[in-house]
Amino acid sequence: MIGGSGKRTWIEGTGELVQVDHVKYVLHPTFPDPVQVITNPNGGFVLKTGGWGEFNLKAFVYMKDSSEKKLNHEVQLKFNPQEGVSG
Repeated sequence: MIGGSGKRTWIEGTGELVQVDHVKYVLHPTFPDPVQVITNPNGGFVLKTGGWGEFNLKAFVYMKDSSEKKLNHEVQLKFNPQEGVSG
């Protein structure tokens, strides 16, 4: 399962996170680097990025046993210039 808040996205799980080798996130093609590979398991292979808009985030979870899991998550990045916040 994919979780997210503000400018961060991560993979959620209970015991299976220790079995994950790395995660490849595929963002909207308008991002400067739309494909990001995260190898650090701290916090659930967290991706930190900024932007605004709505798109389908794809995550490919590569397990240590060479299997792969595909995840999708609809993302809504909002920007409010009056308040200076995004979420």
